[in-house]
Amino acid sequence: MIKKEAKVSYLKIGSLRVLCVLALKNILFLTKDFRVYGWTSPHVKQSLLANIKISIYSMANLYSGELMKSIDCRGQQCPQPVIQTRKLMLAEPGNVLQVLVDDQVCRDNVARLAATMGYGIDVEETGQMIRLELSPGEQQEKSHAATAASGPRVLFIGSDQMGSGDAELGRILMKNFIFTLTEADTAPDAIYCVNSGVRLTIKGSEVLEPLEELADRGVDIASCGLCLEFFEVKDSLAVGRVSNMLELVNALEGAGSIIRL
Repeated sequence: MIKKEAKVSYLKIGSLRVLCVLALKNILFLTKDFRVYGWTSPHVKQSLLANIKISIYSMANLYSGELMKSIDCRGQQCPQPVIQTRKLMLAEPGNVLQVLVDDQVCRDNVARLAATMGYGIDVEETGQMIRLELSPGEQQEKSHAATAASGPRVLFIGSDQMGSGDAELGRILMKNFIFTLTEADTAPDAIYCVNSGVRLTIKGSEVLEPLEELADRGVDIASCGLCLEFFEVKDSLAVGRVSNMLELVNALEGAGSIIRL
């Protein structure tokens, strides 16, 4: 009994710390709203009401012994709210979760992830505060490994940009894709970079860290030797190895699935 009470007290102390951090963050958001809209604005009143409700709800859960897991993703850009929510789902299976966002797109993305993972979704919106309560249900997410075609999964990167159009946006999208790839359930078996895609694997690349993480997980990262020579960066290769066209042809022909970027 003493050990159980001590454990509950410890959990409550930890939750109080989380609640204090949440309260401080709420104050920062309210201060920003005050400056933009003024003290008497209906928007500020709605925001204040939402923060009070969140605090009361958290305190009620705390003292009832129902320590709901909560993350505050306000101010975060896509895909971080989805990534953080998924991490919490995997770390706390079977628990009711609370996610705070301040953007309609983030709300929809988190809700879509929750539905895929088999969670029930309750959304409450007050001003710019969006609260999602996610209740676990039957697991619906399918294993990609179980449905993959026979053969290795190959990611073929033909550019340092994702999509066509604005070059700067394309590089941002590619960076987000590579970072998000490290959060996927199953990584590709091999990544082949050609043309300007080899710039992702050389010194100074903004995605060296996630590529190194993928390499540590056993992903074979190969950059076209001819492409490295063309851009005069062969000596700057920082992750993976040098490949050739014959190997690339054989890899694509023998692949069970190919993702082209």
